[in-house]
Amino acid sequence: MSGTVHVPVVQVGGDVHGGIHFHAAPEISWPVRVGVVPREADCYQSRPADAALSCGLTVLVGTGGVGKTQTAARHARGAGHDVVVWVTATTTQTVLAGYAEAAARLLLAEPGTGVTTAATRFLSWLQTAERTWLIVLDDVVDPAAMRGLWPSGSGQTLVTTRRRDSSILRADANVVDVTIFSAEQSESYLAAKLAAHPRLHAGAATLAAAVHHLPLALAQAVAYLVDRGLTCHQYVDRFQHQRLTALAPEPSGLPDDHRATVAVTWSLSIGLATSLAPLAKPMLQLASLLDPHGVPTAVLTNETILRGADGDDAADTVRCLHRLGLVELSTDGRMVTMHPLVQRVTREDMTAAELAGLAHPAAFALAALWETDPLDPALVPSLRANTSALMAAALHHLVGPGCHAVLFACGENLRRAGLLADARQHYEQVLRLAHPLLGGEHEEVLFIRISLANIRGDLGDIGGAVEEFSRLRDDCHRALGADHHLSLGARGNLANRQLEAGDVSGALAAFAELLADQTRLLGPYAEQTLTVRNNLAHARSAAGDTTGAIVELERLLDDLRRVYGPFHPTTLLSRANLASNRADAGDVAGAVVEFEGLAQEYERLLGTDHKDTLTARINLAAHRAKSGEFHRAITELEQLVHDCTNALGAGHPRTVLAWGLLEEGRQAVRHLSDTDHGQT
Repeated sequence: MSGTVHVPVVQVGGDVHGGIHFHAAPEISWPVRVGVVPREADCYQSRPADAALSCGLTVLVGTGGVGKTQTAARHARGAGHDVVVWVTATTTQTVLAGYAEAAARLLLAEPGTGVTTAATRFLSWLQTAERTWLIVLDDVVDPAAMRGLWPSGSGQTLVTTRRRDSSILRADANVVDVTIFSAEQSESYLAAKLAAHPRLHAGAATLAAAVHHLPLALAQAVAYLVDRGLTCHQYVDRFQHQRLTALAPEPSGLPDDHRATVAVTWSLSIGLATSLAPLAKPMLQLASLLDPHGVPTAVLTNETILRGADGDDAADTVRCLHRLGLVELSTDGRMVTMHPLVQRVTREDMTAAELAGLAHPAAFALAALWETDPLDPALVPSLRANTSALMAAALHHLVGPGCHAVLFACGENLRRAGLLADARQHYEQVLRLAHPLLGGEHEEVLFIRISLANIRGDLGDIGGAVEEFSRLRDDCHRALGADHHLSLGARGNLANRQLEAGDVSGALAAFAELLADQTRLLGPYAEQTLTVRNNLAHARSAAGDTTGAIVELERLLDDLRRVYGPFHPTTLLSRANLASNRADAGDVAGAVVEFEGLAQEYERLLGTDHKDTLTARINLAAHRAKSGEFHRAITELEQLVHDCTNALGAGHPRTVLAWGLLEEGRQAVRHLSDTDHGQT
């Protein structure tokens, strides 16, 4: 066949008019921004965390309300990435929805594509993308919700979370701790926020300290007080006397797009913890009654708290609370801290029955540590602070029907450490509640009065101490009987204070009578009896009978060594008294040798910083000076002043004594120098 073939064209649906149009494929509009980045908080305060963000995975971790989201938002707003995706990562569904939207904007998913499919395509694109990208996963509440949804590739991922799980704080992550404001940042923030309301600024520093510099709490406090025309001082007054829920702004008045008040923010976290660990609620409640700056982990895991659970459950619960950001666990795991506002939210949610049920277990757990032998000196400040915090929260539960042992453990520790003003305040606080509840003749009320009378004397009011012990002698005799140990103790304390006041004859008679009663009741070798013998010898020395005192102390020392051994505290004290009396009798060189040995024994037994070790060293230096070794004594006293100040504090009586002896030694050297020059 040859020629041309003509194929007819059939037109369907009428005539075609005009030209043919070809639609171009849609294009991506760069840069791509997905999600709503929170607007910057009013009067934003720059912090170190702002400059600590890096490429790869960065995790902003911190307790609720410190400003993690705001730090991430500032970075996202200033980022020059081709793609920025902001996702509220509280659930798997919100993460998938954010990723799917990003996939649609990047033309990775057609309309109608399933959310999971679209999200998967977006994650795949991130792995190979040549474009720069930033993914912000804000408020990761549950690491399980992120399973299979973590971005990877050459871009940047920024996570905000309270959680400290290992699945989030990976080894390849840049973990940035976002903390509360510093005092300076709080001051700067309040000054900026109240610039238009200068009248309200009075008391700003007090307000910042009251809310413990938590940014969320500061912002909501300012909103509350400005709306009501309150000064910062007036707000603090309400803060101290009202519940947190009563001090929150109305929902419509929450600042900086806050979604919840301080109280609600923490209540949600506490609820999550309770769902994860059965012991979480009682453990948080217990911690809320103690020192926010550090609770020994051993207190929280004590068997009195566990109520049938084992130690592993308790330890796991502490770790769970740490992972959730409700508490901070020290690096060595020995101390737990809890923000004071978290404590307050927890306490305000407790019932009266729950508080009553936790007060005694908390006290028993603290008392167990107080009674540790030997007591770790590094733990003592924490035990004092925790006992004080428990007293502030639940003292009325620790006083009836009798005073808990932890109250006396702390009070006597303060007294023995020379912290006399603190000890007096401690016992006066207990006495104010115990006296009306238990009555003036209750044994523990009388013991508190004895402690306060001793503190009074130690603070220098010897006459007042003598008067109070005279009353206590009679009160104890009437309430407890003449042979009760507190009656005997009141008599011994009275005799000691009489001796200090200069009533040597009265003290001698009192000690002699007391010795007879102690021997009759307890026997000749009871520790209390031997102590009275030591005090009686001391009184004889004060009366001028040095020879008689030495004879009695030598006999006493033999008995003490035989009954209690050479290293018993009373044995060592008796050796010191004997050496001092021998020095008074003229054997100063022998006293120096004895005090050298005592200082070495105390250091070996108790350590270099113990009060008794320092006392022995002070006695040694004082007797060196007495022997004429002024320059060596001064060198030792200079070191002692330094050591006493570090170990006991500048105001401790031993430190003051060391200072006084040092000045006496220097004056003696100056006097000798002046005498030598005068003779030249």
